[in-house]
Amino acid sequence: MTGLEKIISQIEQEAKDASAEILAKAEIDCAGILADAKAACGEITAKSVADCAALRADLLARAESGAQMQRKNRILAAKQEIIREVIEKAMDKLLHQQNIDYFVLLGKMAERNARSGNGVMYLSGEDLARLPAYFPRKLNEIGEAKGGTLVLSEEPREIKGGFILAYGGIEENCSFEALFEAEKERLQDIVRAQLFS
Repeated sequence: MTGLEKIISQIEQEAKDASAEILAKAEIDCAGILADAKAACGEITAKSVADCAALRADLLARAESGAQMQRKNRILAAKQEIIREVIEKAMDKLLHQQNIDYFVLLGKMAERNARSGNGVMYLSGEDLARLPAYFPRKLNEIGEAKGGTLVLSEEPREIKGGFILAYGGIEENCSFEALFEAEKERLQDIVRAQLFS
């Protein structure tokens, strides 16, 4: 082997040794990078699992809260419907009492609402049609007891039960609808207490 071949051979050997050393170092670096990447992936996976669990728990809590709110709203709506029906049935029962009981009730209401002066009571057409003969005399007695007069008008009014009292230009609506509406909240509270307490 000539001197030149030895030098070339030596350079090749040094290049192979340097290359092997670089390759070994690169493999160690790659192994470290791969280990770091696996560790980072593990951390990301663990965080993702934890985040997913937290998100799942939050979504379930919100869904449960929403379902409970809907349930409460439905129960409240059902209770309000029941209360409304009970109040409507009470008014219907007043409207469809026997004539004697109905007009006794109207007489008591007239005693409570009449005042001094000349008054006129207006009834519905249905009530005028079933009017007992004694009722106009009863109104006259009530008017006299209050220091005035109270007469029954033959002109019907568009009301559902009860009456309208007129003194001069002032009318007082004592129809069942008006009385129930004026006492609506109190009636609802009474029915609610009776049914749901």
